[in-house]
Amino acid sequence: MIDQGYFVFVNLWYKIMTTISKTNDYTIKYRILKLIKDITYNNHWNQVTSAKILGVDQPKISHISNGKTAGFSLERLLIFLLRLKCDINITITVNNSEIALINKDSMSDKSLESINLVILQNK
Repeated sequence: MIDQGYFVFVNLWYKIMTTISKTNDYTIKYRILKLIKDITYNNHWNQVTSAKILGVDQPKISHISNGKTAGFSLERLLIFLLRLKCDINITITVNNSEIALINKDSMSDKSLESINLVILQNK
């Protein structure tokens, strides 16, 4: 049996992803790519080692190293950060009140005020 909370998360994630503008999406993705690049550099991993850790092929690591965001969804990049043992904290503010779960039907398109994404690397 699938947990109902999973569907709320998926619906909420869809709402977030459709709300972020392309410019903001590019900026967020670029910053995450830079963070991944910095982590691999600081650990002295070559592209082959990085590829094994992230579960991708070496050319994808080359794209990450060169800051190419095409082909990487925000969700996929967040999964990469989890594989690098980073903590991800997403805070969503709707109408000046922070919420944990929301009903997707209760949100109007203009009610989302901000999304804060905090990424912490575990040492």
